[in-house]
Amino acid sequence: MTIKRQQYAARKITEADLPALLEATGKDSSHRLKPGGRSYHPENSVLIVEDAGEFIGSVFIVFVRPSGWTDADDTSLFPQMTSLIINNDRRNQRAGTYLIGAVEEEVKSRGLTHLYLAVDREDLGVQRLYKRLGYEILPTEAHTTTTRSWTDSEGIV
Repeated sequence: MTIKRQQYAARKITEADLPALLEATGKDSSHRLKPGGRSYHPENSVLIVEDAGEFIGSVFIVFVRPSGWTDADDTSLFPQMTSLIINNDRRNQRAGTYLIGAVEEEVKSRGLTHLYLAVDREDLGVQRLYKRLGYEILPTEAHTTTTRSWTDSEGIV
């Protein structure tokens, strides 16, 4: 029996990674990398995790809300980790834990002491992961009544 030992690496995403991200998520995330894009801000990051050069997953870290967002001046609950995705065939192999560790290191390297998460209430698997890593659930009442919108560089609201 052969056991494959994962050699995960995390790094900032490049445009060359976008096809793999699109395949994994079904969403075009190029707007996060380009000035003027819907959720672009130069302080924000998209990290990927890979194993021997193979794309495994990604996460978006919001340090600053982009100026086009209606709540751009709101600095509460930041930095925020959102849109964590790990390929289905690589889940439960510690890739998510590794990627979250990379996010935590980036946050610490900026001198910050808190990290907030945006989590789909229906995604129980990722909630278990966050709980196992020591994250706590905060009340969401204040956020469920707030409507947010923004207009991207193409005029799409």
